Amino acid sequence: MIILLDCDDVLAQFTQGVIDVLNAKGGYDFDINDCTDWDMAHSLGISNNSVFGIASEEDFCTNLNMMPGAQEAVEKLKAYGPLYVVTSPIHTSKTWQFERTRWLWEHFEIRASNVIHASAKRLIRGDFFVDDRADHVEAWQEENEDGWAFVLDVPWPRQQEVQDIHRCRNWDELLMHANECWEREGKR
Repeated sequence: MIILLDCDDVLAQFTQGVIDVLNAKGGYDFDINDCTDWDMAHSLGISNNSVFGIASEEDFCTNLNMMPGAQEAVEKLKAYGPLYVVTSPIHTSKTWQFERTRWLWEHFEIRASNVIHASAKRLIRGDFFVDDRADHVEAWQEENEDGWAFVLDVPWPRQQEVQDIHRCRNWDELLMHANECWEREGKR
């Protein structure tokens, strides 16, 4: 079973990282729950340039914290088959891809050869796909009809309407579905 995981807000606390910088440097008092939409800039009433400017800063990616439970869950998921991280690049950053790849190795021992930097995640083939963005999950499911696609719940997916895809509130639910998929797919 080929497992595909998004990174930001699935493995890494991207949104919290941006909020921390905005609060520290911009004098804001934002909270993660203020993000009611994947479009953080829209939710917070700030410009996209602010968000991407922060994410483009050297060492921003390096300093992100892991999502709670992610490290243990990734170790368990690796037992089901090859695991790849499919992560959108930030083209305004000179260091993003290098930092992201290094961060994944340091926190999850995911090799560079198992990191795919792509915005069109729907085109990446696999059996089991997890993202925090419902439209990515829906698009992936349309292209991979035999695959299993899941939205991992963080504040904003709760606001997104989804059709025919699974929602997981936490890593335990996701691992339960991974086991079910593995059992149904014949433990390949």
